[in-house]
Formats: sequence, C-alpha cells, structure tokens
Amino acid sequence: MMHEQIIVLQDKLLEALDWKLMNEKEPINKGLSLFGESAGDEENEFLRLQAIQNEREIESLRKKMTFCLEAKDNLERHVNELTTELELTKKHNNTYKEFKAAQLQEQGEADLHNLSDAQMELKTLVDAIASASQREAEAHETAIGLAKENEELRLQLKVLIEDNKRLVELYEHTVVNVEANQDGNPVDDLLNAQPAATSDFHAHNSSSVAQESKIVDEKCTNEDNFSRVTSVELRLQLEEMHEENDRLMGLYEKAMQERDEFKRKILEQSDSEAVKHIQLDEKDVEMSEAAENPEVKHIHDSTIAALKEVLQIVRSKLELVQDKVVSAQDAVKYFKALEIASGKAEELSARIELQRLGAQRGQEEITFLKSVLSESQKKKNAFEGKYFLPAASCWNLVLKTKSLAESKFDASFGSMNQKKEQLNHLQTRKIELSAARTRARESETELKSKIDGLKAKLRAHEAQRKEEEKVLFAIDNLDTSTTLMHKPKNYGKATDLLKSEEDRMKLLCELQKAREQRSMVHKEIRSMNECDYIDREIGVLEAEIEDSCISILETDIEKFVRDNTLAEIWEGSAKDLEALLVDYQDCVFQVNLKEEEIKVCSESLQYQARDMDKLQSKLNQAIRELGELLQDRRSLTACSLDEPTLPVGEKVAADLEAVRIHVDEAKQLLILDNQANS
Repeated sequence: MMHEQIIVLQDKLLEALDWKLMNEKEPINKGLSLFGESAGDEENEFLRLQAIQNEREIESLRKKMTFCLEAKDNLERHVNELTTELELTKKHNNTYKEFKAAQLQEQGEADLHNLSDAQMELKTLVDAIASASQREAEAHETAIGLAKENEELRLQLKVLIEDNKRLVELYEHTVVNVEANQDGNPVDDLLNAQPAATSDFHAHNSSSVAQESKIVDEKCTNEDNFSRVTSVELRLQLEEMHEENDRLMGLYEKAMQERDEFKRKILEQSDSEAVKHIQLDEKDVEMSEAAENPEVKHIHDSTIAALKEVLQIVRSKLELVQDKVVSAQDAVKYFKALEIASGKAEELSARIELQRLGAQRGQEEITFLKSVLSESQKKKNAFEGKYFLPAASCWNLVLKTKSLAESKFDASFGSMNQKKEQLNHLQTRKIELSAARTRARESETELKSKIDGLKAKLRAHEAQRKEEEKVLFAIDNLDTSTTLMHKPKNYGKATDLLKSEEDRMKLLCELQKAREQRSMVHKEIRSMNECDYIDREIGVLEAEIEDSCISILETDIEKFVRDNTLAEIWEGSAKDLEALLVDYQDCVFQVNLKEEEIKVCSESLQYQARDMDKLQSKLNQAIRELGELLQDRRSLTACSLDEPTLPVGEKVAADLEAVRIHVDEAKQLLILDNQANS
C-alpha cells in the first residue's frame, strides 16, 4: 500500500512539473516579460532539481522499505523457528524429567547405600531442569516482546500511510489553488502568489519526505538492531540449553554406568558369599562325620586348630583389604569430583576462548568497517566539494546581490510610498483650500450684494426723509386753521418719520456688520494664498516619485541581468551536477550503512564482553572450587604425624598395591591350607 502511494505521489509530482514547465513559458505581460521569464526559468530549474531529489528520495525509501520488509519476514521466520525449538525443548525436558525421575526412583530402591549420591544427582537434575524452565520462560517472554514490537511496527506503518495520504491531499490542494490563481487572478497577483505557493509546497514536500525518510531509517535501524540482538540472545540461550541437556545426559549416563557397576559388584559379592557358605557347610558335614570316627578325631582337632589360625590370619588380611578398599573408594569419589570441577573449568575456559576469538573477529571487523567508512567519508567530502561548492558560490552570490537589490528596492519603494502619501496629503489640502476659497468668494459676493441692497435702501430712506422734511417745512408756513384742520394728518407723518429713522438706523447697523464680515472674508481670502506653495510642493513630489519609479525600474533591470547571469552559470554546471548526484546519493547511503554496521558490531561486542565477564566469574568460581578440592585432599591421605603426606594418586596406588599383596598372601595361605588338608 505504501509503495503504491509513493508511486502515485511521484507521478503527480512529475505531472505538476510538466504543467509548470508548459505554463511558465507563455508571456504574461509585455512590460514585465523579461522579469517573468527570468523568474519562470529560475522556478523551472528549482522544480527540476526538486523533482530529481524527490525521485532519489523515493527510490531510497523504496529500497529501505523493501529491506525492512525482508528483515521483518526473516525476523518472523526466525521467531517461529525459535518458538518451535522451544516447544520441542520443553517436550524433551518434560520427557527427560519423567524418565530421570523414574530412573532415580529405581536406583534409590536398588542402591540404598548410594542414597546420598542419588540425592545430590537428583538435586543437580532438579536445578538444571529449573534453570531450563527459567530459560524457556525467558524465551517465551522474548517471543511475546517480539510480537509486541511487530504490532508497534504495523501501527507505525499505518501512521506513515496516513502521513502520505495527507501529503497527497496537500499537494492536490496546492495544485488546485495554483490553477485557480492562474485562471481567476490578474497577472501581477499570479506573479506574486505563485512563488510563495510554490516555495510553501516545496518546503512542505521536502520536509515531509525528509521526515518520512528519517522515520523509515530509524524504524529499519531499530528493527534490524533489535532482530540481531534478539537472534543473538536466543541463539545463546539455545546453545546454553543444548549444553545443559548434553551435560545432564552425560551425568545420566555416568549414573547408569555406576549403577550397573554397583549391581555387578553386589551380584559378585553375593555369589562369592553363597559359594563360601556352601563350602563351609560341606566342610562342617565332613568334620562332623570325621568327629564321629574316634580314630580320626585327634587328627581333625589339630587340623581345625591350624585352620582356625589360618582363617584368623586371612580375616585380618581381609580387614586390611577392606580398609584399603574404603580408602580407594573415597579417593575415587575425590577424583570424580576433581574431574567434574576440572571439566567445568576447562569447558568455561574453552567458552571464554571462543568468546575472546569472536570479540577479536568483531574488533577486526569494526576496524575494517572504520577504514571503509573513512574512505567513504573522504569520497563523500570530495563529492560535496564538487557538488556543493558551485551551488554554494552561486547561492552566496545570489544572497549577496539579492540583499543589495532588495535593500535598494525597499529604500526606493519606501521613499516612493512616503512621497505618495505626502502628495496625497498635499492634494487633499489643496482641495480643501480650493473649496474654502470658493466658499469665501461666494460669501464675499453675497455680502457685496447685501451691502449694495442696504445702500439702496438707505438712499431710498434718505430720499423719503428729505421729502417728508420738505412737507413738514411747508406745513409750518400755513395758517392756524389750516393747521388745525390738518393736524391729525401731520401727526401721522411725523410718526412715519420716526419709524423710517429707526429703519434707517437698523439698515446702518446691518450695513456696518456686512462691511465687517466682508473685511473678514477679505482677510481669509488673503490668507489662502498658500495654494501656490502647495502647487509647487506637489510638483516637486511628483518629480521625486518619478525618480523613484525610475530607480525601481533600474533595480528590476539589475535583477534581470543578475538572474540571467546566474542562470547561465547554473546551466554550465548543471550537466556535471546531474551526473554527480547519483554517485553522491550512493556514497551517502554507503556512509550511513557503514555507520549502522559499526554500531551493530559495537553493541555485539558489548554483549560478548558482558558474556565474557559472566563466564570469567563462573571460571573463577570453578577454580576456587577446584582449589578447595585440592586443599581437602588431606582428608583422604590422613596418616600419622611421623609419616609424610603423599599425593592422592600415590596414596591410592599404594593402597591398591597393599590390597594386592594382602590378597596374594591370603590366597597363598588358603592354598597351603588346602594342600595340607589334602
């Protein structure tokens, strides 16, 4: 499933690369054609390198996944084999335990005098069976742990599959966004959004692929190390169990041989005693018959006395022989214990020697791997010098020129924006002043018309007042009767005169106010003469903004020239870089492989060192036991203080020689006695 998803992801990446290459070549805008082509070439080159790197990473992931699956299959097969062997060993131990218990019971019933030795052997067998059962339980726990590790690996593979699905969904979402931007947004938005989306996508894609590669490497390494360590431990446990079974079988065979020897000795002793008893019965019968004969009675009495003396001497010789035989039996037991202790020490020494040879071979292998790793590291460094130095130089040049261009562009663009803001502010101020001037002009016109109206009214009032004064003056020249007749009429005209005088005063007040307002409007209009200054400032700012636009255009031209130069440099070294990339990836893989092999060998050496320490402690214990046996040999060679202490072998040889001499003397006495009797 993971392999299929990786293939689908690779196909989609190639399709996206082809789509990019086809769509980036179309002209976008005449004014920005040079800038767009350089950006498209740079983006295409980056996408091509990214696609090559993704293909290599996918191929390495596929190889690592295959290796992990093979290691997992081998580990499962090995675990099944070990489980089968453990079951067989368990059945064999149960059968052997039952058989040994039956044999020990029979031996206990047959040889009661060897009960202590049988108990010791039974205790040894019980301890061995208990240790074998303990090892079997540990192996079973190890198998359970391996099953749990396999389950965890399955869960981790599921997590990786889900991560790949999310990566594919993210890629599809990014492609849809790029297509939507290509179809719906303007040209400038596309140029601004496309590099950001592409960089985000590539960053996420490369980080996801690198993370997946790192996770798969860690899982493969951990699984390989764990499988190797587990295999070594289980193999050592099986070897120890086989050795323990062989030792138990050897003890069993020795016990069977000793039992057969004891049975044979008992049968021989019982047969010899029965024959002697029959001979003694026959002699008693003969002696009783001879005793009944008075003629032979005297001869038989003397013969019986001589026979008793001979039998007494033979009995003393046999007692001496019995003492020597008991001493020899103790010496045989001592030699048996000594042989067991020395055999155990030799076995441990041989195992330590094998472990030492294995550790020496592992150290030699580590030295060889380190030399190979050093060569691979040198080769890797050489490839990095060939592969990364041109890219690093180009990248440093890109960063340097890009930083300078960006700083210049940012300064020009910031200055232009600031001046645009000032220009907008001045234009707003100019508009406000123009509106205020227009309102002042309108107000001045209104006040002027108002003043003219008021002046006309005043002139009208003045004319009316003068006319009324003329009328009043003419009335004063008339007679009294005429005055009395027209008195109400003149009274009304005087009231109108007063009223018109009040109206004239009001008009004068309004005229004064209007003139004051007009003077104020004139002052405002005179204060609004700074519009000319604002116009001059606007002209200066527009010239500076034009200069900033020219500077930004020069920066774009410099960027085009720089990108073109870098593209030529990169194209010149890209052919060699493509050929070196495969070798560099192979070299990196070899370096990582050798490092992991060195790590595994070092861990194996640590395990072997711990095993050697355990075996060395067991060997020291066995040597101490052997020394204690050698110190206890004085109990077997105990003698008087005047006699020197002899070695056990010489003491046994002397005892056996004494037994032979005593037996020969007894035989000679018995032969002489038989000859005398005959």
